[in-house]
Amino acid sequence: MATYKEVLETKTLWRGEPTFVSVSIPMKEISVGWNKQAEEPLKTIEFNPEKDGLTLFVGGKTYMDLILVTGSIEFYHIIHVQKIRNMIQLFGKGYSEE
Repeated sequence: MATYKEVLETKTLWRGEPTFVSVSIPMKEISVGWNKQAEEPLKTIEFNPEKDGLTLFVGGKTYMDLILVTGSIEFYHIIHVQKIRNMIQLFGKGYSEE
């Protein structure tokens, strides 16, 4: 649980329609979605794996904390990316089993 002061320091890095987010350690960046016309990511976020951690929330609940040492990983249905202190938080759209 974050303190009030930490909440005030929370930075929204991206918000939009559900898309994928790719984290790449060799390039030390987070890419959000893909703009077909410009042939580039919708947003590129700098990522320092030595200082920044990753947390994935799905349906408002913590799904996983991740430490990525090398390589890359993709998350789907992300609607919001924010940073609070040294933690980048990815918020995924909840899934229903219908």
